[in-house]
Amino acid sequence: MSKEFNFRRAHREWARPQYENLHQDFKDLYSNVTDNQDKLNQDKQLQVQFPKDVPSLFDQCNLLLHKHGAEAMAISAVVIYYWGHWAHTYAVTVHYPGLQPKRFVSGDWDPFQPRRDARA
Repeated sequence: MSKEFNFRRAHREWARPQYENLHQDFKDLYSNVTDNQDKLNQDKQLQVQFPKDVPSLFDQCNLLLHKHGAEAMAISAVVIYYWGHWAHTYAVTVHYPGLQPKRFVSGDWDPFQPRRDARA
C-alpha cells in the first residue's frame, strides 16, 4: 500500500496556521506582489521590474530584512511558499494570446484569495 502526501491536510494543519501567524508586514509583501502581478515585467537581464509607483521587490525585502531580521525573512519565505504551493484554488483562468480565456475548474475548496488569472 503506497502512501500519498495529503496536500490539503498539510495546508490546513501546517501552512495556513503558519501563514496566519506571520507578521502582517510579510503578508502585505505577498499581497503587494499578487496585486501587481499583471503589471510586472522581466527585462533582458531577467530582473523583474515593478511599476514606477510601487517600490521594487528588492527595496521592500530590504526594508523587512532590516526591520525583522534574516531569520524572520527566511521563515516567512518558507511559510509563504508552502502556503501557496499546497493551496488548492477552485478555478484558474488562463489567457492565451489571440484566444478566448480558458477556465480550468479544479476542486471544491478555496483557502485563499490571490489572483486566479494567468497570462501565457
